[in-house]
Amino acid sequence: MTTYVLGGGPSLSDFDVHALYGQRIVACNNAGFLLPHSWALSCDERWVERYAAECEKHPCVWIYQKMSTVFVPPPNWQTLERNDSWNTSLDDGLIAASNVGVPALHLADLADPGGDIVMIGFDMTGKDGKTAHFHNDYPEDFIQTDQRYDSFVECFRDKVPKSVKKRVTVIGPSRLDEAGFNVVEHAHSH
Repeated sequence: MTTYVLGGGPSLSDFDVHALYGQRIVACNNAGFLLPHSWALSCDERWVERYAAECEKHPCVWIYQKMSTVFVPPPNWQTLERNDSWNTSLDDGLIAASNVGVPALHLADLADPGGDIVMIGFDMTGKDGKTAHFHNDYPEDFIQTDQRYDSFVECFRDKVPKSVKKRVTVIGPSRLDEAGFNVVEHAHSH
């Protein structure tokens, strides 16, 4: 079974995510609100604090990747440790990264080692010099310069093993081809 990883890039709004209903899905941050999914993941304490009540309306396994020893996520969230390596057991935590997409991809790999993975909504480009998302609900203080995406692409390049990259198809547009991923453009599905 293919595992789908949904990011927060603007191209996600051009994809009919409802076509994925019933599939194994790992959603990053707000993508977790789009349809039922297997897991939703965040490693941003500010995001968890802001959207915890909204998350309650969307049943799945909500996962917080621990960023500090001080922050405590909602009690119904599973907390995973950060790890410096791409390990083979969820008990060892998920890889530490500068963005939630890399540990989400790690979780997809752990869900089905050797299985196919499709990533959608990983544009890695901004708009008007700022980060951009498929939704308009990002608080102004969360938005950064689009130069931030350079470090995200670098993180995908350096932290994801080549053996995993070979099994991933990124439905674009996306800059992840710069990190060694197979990116395919898609026709708008809306």
